[in-house]
Amino acid sequence: MSCGGAFVSAVWRDASAAEVFVEAFFLRKGGAADVITKSELAYLNGAQKRDMVGRYNKRGLCAMYVIRDDDTGKVVGCVGADVQTFKGTVPVKRATDATKGEVADRPVIANLATAPAARRRGLAKKLMARIEEECKEWGFEEAVLVVEAKPEGIEKLSAALKLEFVTSEPGEDLLNKSDLEMREVVVPDGARATGRSANVLSLLKRNGVSLLGLSRQGERFRERLRRQQIQPGDVLLLLGSADSLSEVTQRLGVLPLAERGLSVLQREKALLATGVFAGAILLASFGVVYLTVALGCVVALYVLFGIVPLREIYTSVEWSVIVLLGALIPIGTALETSGGTALIAGTVVSLASGYSAVVVLTLLMIVTMTLSDVMNNTATAVIAAPIAIDIATRLQVSPDPFLMAVAVAASCAFLTPIGHKNNTLIMGPGGYRFGDYWRMGLPLEILVVAVGVPTILLFWPL
Repeated sequence: MSCGGAFVSAVWRDASAAEVFVEAFFLRKGGAADVITKSELAYLNGAQKRDMVGRYNKRGLCAMYVIRDDDTGKVVGCVGADVQTFKGTVPVKRATDATKGEVADRPVIANLATAPAARRRGLAKKLMARIEEECKEWGFEEAVLVVEAKPEGIEKLSAALKLEFVTSEPGEDLLNKSDLEMREVVVPDGARATGRSANVLSLLKRNGVSLLGLSRQGERFRERLRRQQIQPGDVLLLLGSADSLSEVTQRLGVLPLAERGLSVLQREKALLATGVFAGAILLASFGVVYLTVALGCVVALYVLFGIVPLREIYTSVEWSVIVLLGALIPIGTALETSGGTALIAGTVVSLASGYSAVVVLTLLMIVTMTLSDVMNNTATAVIAAPIAIDIATRLQVSPDPFLMAVAVAASCAFLTPIGHKNNTLIMGPGGYRFGDYWRMGLPLEILVVAVGVPTILLFWPL
């Protein structure tokens, strides 16, 4: 492959670049190539060519570059750039006296595409390098890259290329907030947002919410998104804080769609978050502080540095587990003080009378595993732990292997759908019955006992 140089004069000479862009950008999305007719394709190629002519054959700074196949001479990649006037981060047609101090010229990189047959050869990288060099020759150190993709795809691209998002209004530092989230909403008939644009609604100015995307039955928009009139049935992608999004949803009369876990990643804080967590684990591993104290400090630092909003910490706490532990710990204590633990431990030891401590350990593991199949694993561990200590005391051996056996066995709830919430969650979608679990669960539990007992005794000898 070789770089074909400036493409300004060749735009109207042939439609090669337009055809490459149409094939790479339009036809491969949703299988459009299978349904589009020859006349429709010709019209699409012509429209794309006219767009490129208008964009890259005008007065001022503009250029387009292509890469041609050395063998066939066909265009297999293209990219263009032209200089536009921006008010803040929004392009404007002209600078008025009112906005004279706020406007600036920036190169806009667009129409980057490579032919499907020529991908994975580094052509896009070469094209980007060449157009960036062109922008620098024009005297610009920064450029605006036009990207169209799903929110997840844009997030991955920006992370890989270390790009920065821009907001819809000058002076709005929206993405520096720590509690941002994205929400999809649908516009019903009669909603307040109907017939109005994001500009008219003043979403960003009034509520700090930015309109990131608009979907309308696959329709493509040539007009700026913020000026597009909203219609019933439109799906809007909004960015803002949880409180702001709730307020906007209610004010506009739109309906939120099912949560898909869309969020804005704070890549600049990823290293800090990882470092704090790793430091806590290291301190706990070397016995400097208790693990619970270290993790508590991690949570406090995450809130202090704005890595995780306080609201998210509150909502992510499994309060049902907290209540369960609060209720079962006294039960475990009651079993121990009332003699219930000693009774159970004595029964287990008497059943295994005459056998070695290894047999007792194996029996304890099996009993704990059976309890975990019908009880919550946390509850099983709370009840079984003091029994394990009592058994070890009666046998005059170290309690460490017995406690580890309880920890492992309490986590192995494979025989029933009620032993663990994960088992319950997949029962309905998978169409499983109660008796289906033991078919895989029983061999797994036998395997855990067969492997777990020797391994525990290896690392925690009696």
